[in-house]
Amino acid sequence: MRFLLPTLGIAAAATALSPATTSSSKGFYLIAHVTDPSRDFSPSIEGWALTAIHTGAGLNAAVLASASAGRLFYENGTAAQVAATQSTILTDAGTPPFPMGLYVQGEGEPPKILEINVGAGTPNTIVGREADVLVNGLDANGLGRGTYMACNATVPYYGVEYITLQYAYGKVSDGCAPIELRPRCATLNDLPADSLSSHEFAVVVPCYE
Repeated sequence: MRFLLPTLGIAAAATALSPATTSSSKGFYLIAHVTDPSRDFSPSIEGWALTAIHTGAGLNAAVLASASAGRLFYENGTAAQVAATQSTILTDAGTPPFPMGLYVQGEGEPPKILEINVGAGTPNTIVGREADVLVNGLDANGLGRGTYMACNATVPYYGVEYITLQYAYGKVSDGCAPIELRPRCATLNDLPADSLSSHEFAVVVPCYE
């Protein structure tokens, strides 16, 4: 168990994930589930949500924060892209809204702080179907099998430690907690007429209530 330095309100009390009803939605929050409690932080990050902090023009670091601070995400892709696990995970930002995607480093590259930047992002899919029946979904990286990690790391733009989202294709890094990103159902908002984002190909995904 490791201890956190509270930073900008991120070390807020966590809401533990509990058994929940499986449903489906186009919008969702990505909620951390620690898969090895012996590597959790203190206070626990169980139930924290994925969000983004500004690091430059169109650039953001992917970090975990209290559940109330999570960003609203949606999976974007045609039926063919979803079938080929080539859809992406997006969130809208700005006025008028524009899309930002979750970017994971390629297989063979070392872990780093993941980014939520302007653009489509790298392939990412909410998986959760067994024999055409929806089960609790999980975020799956389309670039290769591995493990999402929560890591206490310094974000250079601020020189401050955050609980950052990282990804390992091999061994989970020392000092990091292995996590799953579970989608919690939310309503995907309507977009204004001048929006640069589009929800035309937002995918209905399995999520929990």
